[in-house]
Parts: sequence; structure tokens; C-alpha cells
Amino acid sequence: MGAYVDEADYMAMTDGSQPYDGPRILQAEDEVNDLCFGRIAAIGFEHLTEFQRRRVQKAVCLHAVFLAQYADMLQSPLASYGINGVSMSFDSGKTVTQGGVTTSHAVLAQLRQSGLAVRLIP
Repeated sequence: MGAYVDEADYMAMTDGSQPYDGPRILQAEDEVNDLCFGRIAAIGFEHLTEFQRRRVQKAVCLHAVFLAQYADMLQSPLASYGINGVSMSFDSGKTVTQGGVTTSHAVLAQLRQSGLAVRLIP
């Protein structure tokens, strides 16, 4: 269903802890493109090198699993939550937020390896 990842790719690149979900894959693809500053859409997935395509596919799969695992928290409008001295927040050592997208460091590492998520200084 996705433009970058199909069900076979997803099953090969994940541990199977989350089932393939087409709409979630599409969301992951959009957010991975955002993390790459729109470069994937601008260049065209088919015009990336094989190495870049594999890194993007792995990032999409990892991000889709992340979205599935933390969907309730990611969709909440709350920035933080606390009650009777107990609070909850994302561990910044395990997650990263860039351009409004929260994901795991593993996803961003895949994208940095591709060269697509590197911020260029003019």
C-alpha cells in the first residue's frame, strides 16, 4: 500500500511485534519524508540510490512500529501529565522530536546514514 514499503518489506524489516497496517505505513512515510526535510518527495524515491532506498525503508518500518507502540501518547494533545506527584513524559534519551515528528533515535540514525536527514547550512 505504501510508496516506499510494501507488506513483504515490512515483515522482513521488523520483528513482527506489530502487524502491517497500510494507513500507519503511509503516515510513517509522510513523517519520514518530513524528517528528511521533504527531500524524498522532491528527489523521488525511485531516484534515490539503492543504499538510500534501503535506509528509508528501514526507517519507515521502524517508525511505523514506533507509531503503533506509542499511538495513544503521540496523539494526545497534552505536553505533560501529572497527578498526585506522578508524571509522564518521553525519555529524550530514547526519542527525538524534529520538525514536529517524534520518533526513535534508531529511525533518525537510518535517515542520517542515507544523507537525507542532514541539515545543510547555506
